[in-house]
Amino acid sequence: MARGGVGGGAGDRRHHLGFVTAAGRALPEIGDEKVQRRAGIAMYSMITMLANTDRTAYGQPLGPDGLDPDWVEQLVIFTTAGLQGRIDR
Repeated sequence: MARGGVGGGAGDRRHHLGFVTAAGRALPEIGDEKVQRRAGIAMYSMITMLANTDRTAYGQPLGPDGLDPDWVEQLVIFTTAGLQGRIDR
């Protein structure tokens, strides 16, 4: 399966392709299909979290000065770990 190629409009496809391409370069030992799946899960998970930052369940990291930098850092660490994951499966 070729990397990239899902999404809505042209902008969505460009963002998806860029994200999958970067993930593939960072994780060359993972096959294309797994990179594409992990990248899709990672992107939509981050988007969902960011879209709901005002919710109490997420600790309300969105305040009057913007997002809590520590919360953003943890989101990046968590997402990165998910992309890396186990390679043997």
